[in-house]
Amino acid sequence: MATVIPRGKKFAVVYNYTNERGEVKQKWESGFENEKEANIRKMEIELEQATGTFINPSDITLEDFLLKRWVPLHSKKRWGPSMYTSSMGLIRNHILPHLGKRTLQSLTPLDFEELFNTLAITEKGTYKEGVRVKPPKPVDFDVNLDVAMNPSKYLSTGTINEVYDVLKPALKCAVEWKLLRESPLPTEAPKVIKKKRDIWSDSTMKEAFAQIKHPLLHLAIHLAFVCSLRNGETVGITLDNIRLKDKTILIDKTIERLEWAALKAVPQKDIIQIFPNKFPNKKSCLVLKRPKTEESNRTAIITDPLGQEIFERMQQIERDKKRLGEKYHDYNLLICLENGDPVEPQLVMKWFDKWQKKAGAAFPRIVFHGIRHSATTYKMGISDGDANAVQGDGGWASLQMLDVYTRVQEASRRKLSQKLQDDFYDRPETEVKKETENISLNPFQPSKEEMENMLLDMLKDPEMKQKVLMALLAGAAQNNAS
Repeated sequence: MATVIPRGKKFAVVYNYTNERGEVKQKWESGFENEKEANIRKMEIELEQATGTFINPSDITLEDFLLKRWVPLHSKKRWGPSMYTSSMGLIRNHILPHLGKRTLQSLTPLDFEELFNTLAITEKGTYKEGVRVKPPKPVDFDVNLDVAMNPSKYLSTGTINEVYDVLKPALKCAVEWKLLRESPLPTEAPKVIKKKRDIWSDSTMKEAFAQIKHPLLHLAIHLAFVCSLRNGETVGITLDNIRLKDKTILIDKTIERLEWAALKAVPQKDIIQIFPNKFPNKKSCLVLKRPKTEESNRTAIITDPLGQEIFERMQQIERDKKRLGEKYHDYNLLICLENGDPVEPQLVMKWFDKWQKKAGAAFPRIVFHGIRHSATTYKMGISDGDANAVQGDGGWASLQMLDVYTRVQEASRRKLSQKLQDDFYDRPETEVKKETENISLNPFQPSKEEMENMLLDMLKDPEMKQKVLMALLAGAAQNNAS
């Protein structure tokens, strides 16, 4: 039962409830302007308690709910180490600093809209492991102008959307666990502004192959281009998956850096090898693991030049083994350091960035993943529209992913424009006139039987039949009037 009690000029509703520990507690809901409002709330509480739909008051904060309840239960069933690492980063650095101390039941849709607006004007790296490492801007600093002028300094719309994607299932669970009546998260996710990655044309790629002298970087780029590989897949190729006679490589592994906390928190079913750390007390480690989706497992078909480069690399590995003996760490990797240790994906990116800086303006600056984009664009251009072949080559789960990776290059557009010019403008006028005359002299003329069949088909549709009858009646009326 609930009771309405006057408090000064306003009213309060008082009721008892049993908390999660089985303790009977009393709750005061104050601030009702008049007795009628308070009585309506009183009846709501009594009805919900009678029907078992009442949500007990709870002072659990968003931080405690996420870190102590939701993550431990949710992550073990649905997350791998990579997802755990990225999701915990979003929670610690983009959610908890702003809303972590608020009680779960006090949060509103407006709070989350304000959170997303705040994140849109937050510089990357402002928080590290939940601690602010960049000082606030001066009061007179025009942050909106700075976002417009230097958007790359700030959190991307993609990151903000990922924050939403973490909160959505978490708050859904809060509803299922009867901590919330409904989710306070806005139904519409923050809009993602997709940015096209810079790519290289096929001629630029050929020139890069000719100029890059770093053997491992050259091989990594060659593999990434021919096989449409991600960075981690490139350095994760093992020698037992290479079939030079068949000109194939089985792509079923990737190298990633993961936090030790992630490896302890979630199952390690996809981990194949944990590589030893070179430095003690490091919070993360390199691992060889299976890809995140089944579609990423695929057989790549290699070209003869790439096959020759792989063969020469395998010979170099054998020479390194003989020279170093027991000092060689044999992890069976194709791309590895001189002593056999794995090459971190981040290191390949550094090699590539360093080479581009040295090469100068002749090569447009792209990230290493841009090689995969370049390969996909080039393959779409030479595949005669066979999107399925390109999809399989790149290991995408759906053809929709090609929308992100594919673009029409300037050279192709110019070729299309030239074809239009040759056909539309440059044909002799007499030829165009002749074609036009043929069209006008040979119009489509259906036979009497075809006309009757067309009319019968039209009359089968009740709506069309009604329109035909109305038209006939109107025509008859007009004839009678004249």
